[in-house]
Amino acid sequence: MPTDVTKETAPATQKQDDCFAVGDWLYVECKYEKAREHFQNVLKRPSLSASESGDYVQAIKYHHEALDAGCLTSNPTVMSTIYKNLANIHTNTKEFKLSRENFQKALEIDRQRLRKDHLQFGQTYANMGKMYQAEGNYKEALAYFEKAREIWLKTLAPTHVYIEKIEKIVGKMKSKLVQMDAGAQTPEQPMNHFDILARNNVMIIWLDEYIGRDENCRELKEEFRQITNSLKMVDSVESCRQCLEHVKDRKLFFIIQGKYAKQVVPEIVQIIPPSMKPVVYIFCFNMTYLMEWAQEQECIMEGGMFDHEKDLLLRLTNDLNNYVKQKSVEYANYLQPELISKFLAELKQMFEGCCKVKDALTSPDQTDHDANQATTIMAQ
Repeated sequence: MPTDVTKETAPATQKQDDCFAVGDWLYVECKYEKAREHFQNVLKRPSLSASESGDYVQAIKYHHEALDAGCLTSNPTVMSTIYKNLANIHTNTKEFKLSRENFQKALEIDRQRLRKDHLQFGQTYANMGKMYQAEGNYKEALAYFEKAREIWLKTLAPTHVYIEKIEKIVGKMKSKLVQMDAGAQTPEQPMNHFDILARNNVMIIWLDEYIGRDENCRELKEEFRQITNSLKMVDSVESCRQCLEHVKDRKLFFIIQGKYAKQVVPEIVQIIPPSMKPVVYIFCFNMTYLMEWAQEQECIMEGGMFDHEKDLLLRLTNDLNNYVKQKSVEYANYLQPELISKFLAELKQMFEGCCKVKDALTSPDQTDHDANQATTIMAQ
């Protein structure tokens, strides 16, 4: 076996600009660590030319030949490395099923020889996160990036470059998911032609600790998604904050439980530009403690305060109807009145369905307790 492999050892017919030339021949000569470093550097390139796509085909061929080589059967480290490199290559060629298969083979080998918090698992999970990100599956991407971060935090200093990079990526994935949940249109989610809210740059956020939970009203929420991407149901103040950053350039209609009003309304006023004139509806059984404060909030005066959900939903749909018709005329995009009415009727019906589910989940005693607790909190 030669002691060194360089460009000069490759055949004369090998193209000098072949980005995999050195790596291919390093693998043929069983110089696996050097080949791994070379392929990883190549894989960092942001895009591929047509000729480079062919180079990937050759690289995949040589990797499989390396796996078949007799000298690898007793070296699990090398086999794992080859599977990981194959997975990364298939990610770049957008063959995601093959990428997953090779990552899983590498993990099976590594789990037999490495402790579960070994740094190599962190790197593999990070690369799997990149694979899911490239595929457009941001939820899975976030899960694997977080697994990588968890492992690295056990061994590396918080200021380590790996930690800094993974923190940025995790933050980016979370923002992406919030943006998608908030109804932002993406290439993977083309706008429904009959999504009247999206067509008029409208966003509805509904803060309710029962309805906003993922496990509640699932079927109704799926029905909502069939007609609009412009409704977000949340169950906490923190979820509201995450949404607000992504809808500040849209006309916002916001339903808030009374006990959260004094926390959320100031943030709405701060984040949403005055030109967008956010509309806020407060739902509260005991409105006395909020009346004086609410009268000073322009956005609440635009919407109103309600102690009955049917009254609130009627006001909301009327406000939406007026706003949509106004904007449709302004932008020469007038929709047939019957189409708008049908859309809003469906929306209102589903809202009412969610309220019925909430009533079934919440006993009268619990509702009274929440209202009394809110009164106590706001009075402090």
